[in-house]
Amino acid sequence: MILSRSHRLQTYNVKTTLECHVACSGDDACVSVVIEKASGLLCHLGSSLAASDCSNMEAVNGSVKFYKEKKTKESPARPEMCKNGGVYSVDNDTCQCEAPYHGTNCTHVYRDCKDIGNTGQTEKRPYLIHPPASPAPFPVFCIPNLGRTYFFQQTKGDVDFNRTWQEYVRGFGQVSGDHWLGLDHVRHLTLNEGKNYGLMFALTLSNGTKVYVLYSDFQLGGADTGYKFTMNPNVPNRPPGDCLSPLVGAPFSTYDNDSDNSTTINCAQRHGWGWWYSGDTCSSVCSALGRLNKNSDLWSGDERDAFWTVDSVHMSLKAVQAYLRVQ
Repeated sequence: MILSRSHRLQTYNVKTTLECHVACSGDDACVSVVIEKASGLLCHLGSSLAASDCSNMEAVNGSVKFYKEKKTKESPARPEMCKNGGVYSVDNDTCQCEAPYHGTNCTHVYRDCKDIGNTGQTEKRPYLIHPPASPAPFPVFCIPNLGRTYFFQQTKGDVDFNRTWQEYVRGFGQVSGDHWLGLDHVRHLTLNEGKNYGLMFALTLSNGTKVYVLYSDFQLGGADTGYKFTMNPNVPNRPPGDCLSPLVGAPFSTYDNDSDNSTTINCAQRHGWGWWYSGDTCSSVCSALGRLNKNSDLWSGDERDAFWTVDSVHMSLKAVQAYLRVQ
């Protein structure tokens, strides 16, 4: 059956079914097509959808008919509807999207690893994301099904964290291994509209024990604030130890951009890595970016080594990871 004459716009010969779909897509009045396969292909453009009781259809004998309703604007009925570098696939009538874009027409973008997890992806690996506040996409390491977007990672100890201000702003290392994502990138992430992030530290002590520290409502300021951070100060019991609360409101410091509010020392230079330092003591009861120690449980006392205060005891770190996750 085909749509009756009063519900057809026009009929003509086509070489492929795609030609018929493209013709309907280019005609605002077309809402459906019927393709007849006889000696050739006949394309009927319809101004109506087929009624459930077929009351607006008529029988045509001697050929095979295919009926299809026009795709919505969210569906790619023609190649030019694939946006942001997407490539139209004739075989399955879809757009093959370039990361970080996804969706029917490649118009949706991954803002963080949580968005990637929402599409059903679970593989733990680098992905490309594009928070709206960022001028361009950038790679991050994700655990999509857990919604984890990595801020930094130090597990092998093969990346030197004694870096310049600009390196800490832009990021360094490879996101597939030890790295620092970059203050600008983290700032853009925390600006994602409608999302609140917690900052989680995953710590592996030298004795193999794994412990976690969560700070909720983490927000990072921009360059004009010195990348000061805020967080919820009322989260009770941050086992194994609270290292960030004393640093709320402190600007970020590096050896070449000393903003630690000390008139006598350069904290970043003394510790050998950039961080939020404050005052002559550097307010550092933990060292997340120092040199890893895989052999000793207790911190040696060397301020350049990585350690975390656990139950008032300075414990050496074998590995440390920090990531943002949507609350």
